[in-house]
Amino acid sequence: MLDDIRAELKPEQKVAAIQEFTLAGKKVAMVGDGVNDAPSLAVAHIGVAMGARGADAALEQADVVLMNDKLENFLAAFRLSHRARTSSGRIFSSRSARWLCWSPLRCLEKFR
Repeated sequence: MLDDIRAELKPEQKVAAIQEFTLAGKKVAMVGDGVNDAPSLAVAHIGVAMGARGADAALEQADVVLMNDKLENFLAAFRLSHRARTSSGRIFSSRSARWLCWSPLRCLEKFR
C-alpha cells in the first residue's frame, strides 16, 4: 500500500525522509534514476533504479534495476515475487531463470 509520496526533494531531504519512515518502523522503497538519487537508494530498504536512462551512480546503489523507464514493471516484479514465494520456487527450474528472477525477487522479499 502506498502511504506517502514526496517530490522535488533535495538529496539530503530524500535521505532524511527515508530515515524518518524507517525510524517509524516502516519499510521504504525508493525509486530514482539520477546521481542525486543514489544516497537515498542506498539507505532505503529497496532501491529501485530506472535503468534505461539512469545514471551509473543510481544503478550501482540500487537493489533492483528496471531495464526500461516503466514504473509498472516494479509492481509486476513485486507480484511475481509473491507468486514465486508462495510456490516455494517450483516455478523456476533452469539456472538462467534463477539468475534473472531470484536476485531481484530476493530483494523485493525484504518488504514482507
